[in-house]
Amino acid sequence: MLSKKEKELIVDIWTQLTPYAETIGAEALLRMMSCYPGTKTYFRHLDTSPRSVHLLSHGRKVFLALADGSKDIDNLLTSLAALQTYHAYQLRIQPTNFKLLSHCMLVTLACHMGEDFTPSSHAAMDKFLSAFSAVLAEKCLIVYPWTQRYFGSFGNLYSAQTIIGNPLIAKHGAKIVHGLDRALKNMDDIKNTYTELSELHSEKLHVDPDNFRLLADCMTLLADCMTVCIAAKMGNAFTIPIQAAWQKFMCVVVSALGRQYH
Repeated sequence: MLSKKEKELIVDIWTQLTPYAETIGAEALLRMMSCYPGTKTYFRHLDTSPRSVHLLSHGRKVFLALADGSKDIDNLLTSLAALQTYHAYQLRIQPTNFKLLSHCMLVTLACHMGEDFTPSSHAAMDKFLSAFSAVLAEKCLIVYPWTQRYFGSFGNLYSAQTIIGNPLIAKHGAKIVHGLDRALKNMDDIKNTYTELSELHSEKLHVDPDNFRLLADCMTLLADCMTVCIAAKMGNAFTIPIQAAWQKFMCVVVSALGRQYH
């Protein structure tokens, strides 16, 4: 559920960036095809090289569709009915691809907006893109509030401001970053590097087996949030090849951490 303030924020972001519709839309598509090569199958009839006429044109269509949808979020089912039918019955797009494009659009927006792409902006835009994707498909702490259940001992987590200012969150965040540093130094043996952490989360903390799938999802969400945060910090320096390499690395990290859950 998007609040009135979040809806206004989303419209404001799309309005400000509309002059760059072609560039942002094309970059999001190119990031998706570079990071998730399987999605290229839907664009075989187009020239998808960087800055090609086809890519820029399709990118503009994607951007403007999102911008138009943001103006009437409460009626996406109605406003997207034609697009929904087109993608399902004519293009036969697999639903998971909408999520991939949404993630790459978040990364692209973060790169272009930099520090202006705040946690509040991230949270609001993620909700909107998720709703948009859900309609087309039809069938970490701030962005995905339900993950707070794993941090019950961390005190006040009731708002973006309290989460960001929480010293326990900051300390745990530092642990995560240092954990990634360990993986970076042992990229050829990440699974064994994380054996101890994997066992800690699965065996010593005695997590209910029914939660294993949910925890794996949480780790994936955290990886996605980390990617968006890095994109916001690096801006345009977070190039498509860098994103592709980073996400491959994060996939291995998530797999290694979740190994004991399978």
